[in-house]
Amino acid sequence: MRLEPLQSLKESGDVDALLRGDLTTIMVDAGEYMDDRSQNRIRFSIAHELGHFVLHRDIYQGIGYGSVEEWIEFVQKIPEVQYGYVEQQAYEFAGRLLVPVDRLRLELKAVADTAERAGFMKWDASGDAALEYIAGPLSRVFGVSSQVIEKRIIRERLWPPR
Repeated sequence: MRLEPLQSLKESGDVDALLRGDLTTIMVDAGEYMDDRSQNRIRFSIAHELGHFVLHRDIYQGIGYGSVEEWIEFVQKIPEVQYGYVEQQAYEFAGRLLVPVDRLRLELKAVADTAERAGFMKWDASGDAALEYIAGPLSRVFGVSSQVIEKRIIRERLWPPR
């Protein structure tokens, strides 16, 4: 699998990355790829496209689009419900690949223990603020956004910490 930076991918296709129809290449927006501030986003986008490669190979194999314009045409023909389902599977794949549950459990415990030693005790009473507080340091550990961490913690039913 190759990684191919492409100028203006985000502008022309409204995506950071996409899997080429021949399944050999993941195209990424060159500007985002070269911007250090976008590394977490690009990393997740690449993992998302790998999810399509692994989970939806049969769908992509018959398409054979080679340009962003052909990809846009392809996506516009897919019923919204089906497209949403395929995208959700790729998002879940990326989250699990980049934030494995066993390591998340360990890192969450370490961060929660540190917070508790500093006097933080009421996870349930503090609502979303506590989850956001915990997600920040964990996002740096895993190299993803804090939103990805929050979703993974909730999806794996690790909140509130025990």
